[in-house]
Amino acid sequence: MASRRSSCWALAGNQGPASDPFNFVQDTTAPVKLGITLARDTGGSASDGITNDGTINLSGLENGATWQYSLNGGGSWSTGSGTSVKLKGTVDGAGNADGAKTIVVRQTDLAGNNSAVSDNLSLTLDTLVPAKLSLALARDTGVINDKITSDGTVNITGLEANASWQWSTDGGVNWSRGSGTSFLVSGDGNKAVTARQIDLAGNLGAVSDVLTFTLDGGLPNRPAVSLARDTGASSSDKITSDGTINIGKLDPAGSWQYSLDGGASWLNGTGTSVRIKGASDGGGNADGMKNVIVRQTSAAGITSPASDVLTFNLVTTAPAKLGLTLHNDTGTSASDGLTNDGTVDISGLASGATWTYSTDSGLTWSAGSGSNVVLTGNGSKSIQVRQTDAAGNVGPISDSLGFTLASRPPRPSVSA
Repeated sequence: MASRRSSCWALAGNQGPASDPFNFVQDTTAPVKLGITLARDTGGSASDGITNDGTINLSGLENGATWQYSLNGGGSWSTGSGTSVKLKGTVDGAGNADGAKTIVVRQTDLAGNNSAVSDNLSLTLDTLVPAKLSLALARDTGVINDKITSDGTVNITGLEANASWQWSTDGGVNWSRGSGTSFLVSGDGNKAVTARQIDLAGNLGAVSDVLTFTLDGGLPNRPAVSLARDTGASSSDKITSDGTINIGKLDPAGSWQYSLDGGASWLNGTGTSVRIKGASDGGGNADGMKNVIVRQTSAAGITSPASDVLTFNLVTTAPAKLGLTLHNDTGTSASDGLTNDGTVDISGLASGATWTYSTDSGLTWSAGSGSNVVLTGNGSKSIQVRQTDAAGNVGPISDSLGFTLASRPPRPSVSA
């Protein structure tokens, strides 16, 4: 009955009480179209769209809005978060392949209005590092496969299209930019080279295995020869008692030979010198004039021109022991060793030799000249001599010569 009355009241024009107010904000405006850019274009230029980093930055997001991205032209959408999304490639663990990518995004504001889809962003994602390069000598000019060569050209295989590459000769401390498919190493000696490539997306490949070889870049130096010691009267008279010859300008990796007969026969040398032996040092060779030439052969098998001829006079035999006699034995007999003339004659002097004498049993020595020496002062005398030849060899000391010098008779004494 009550409901009938209410209906009747309403039909009768009676007004009921007002409802509680309902407040809302009406937003029918679509949010702005988002902007999208690569976070890092790691390719050959900053705008080629080739990268190893699939991070995409967004701009224009409204506060509170959500956003989605699509990789298939809007066929399906994935929800994003933050202000970027990273597209993963082959090595990122997402199961996606590297290659060309196209992405679009859109946002939905708090009122549920969808923005227009962004412009397409196209990129090429390359996350795979390039292959390790292989190195080989262009020409092994020594014995086959001995890795000794006169050509420092190293060939490279395994380069990717459009990749750049670098090479190093110091274990990767320093790198040089390469071009083409080879590089040239200079400077003779042992070499150890490596290389690596950087693909178009900026991925750095592994360092190649080390290629080691010996570079011997052509005709070796002409050796230089000189006497180790010129023991003669001057340092340049080429008269010596020491047959050691110093060899200069040698290739450390090569070998060398010397000849004493103008190149008719050759003997192998070692180190940086050779000793030409003479009559007294067990070499079976006679003292006298020697002519030495030297040549070297590089590790690559190339022989140098022979050196200049080194000519010298080798004297290894000590000079003879000198003889001593009184020039005048004026005593009662010619052999009593009593004289008034202190002149002592020297015999056995070699040509070009010098000599010295001693009157104190060899404690001190004085230079002599000519072929005799005059002692002064009355009394008992004893003298020894020795000679030094032109090559500097010192002879044995002579036998002692003893005598009594009385250069004037004693003053007579007078007694009462």
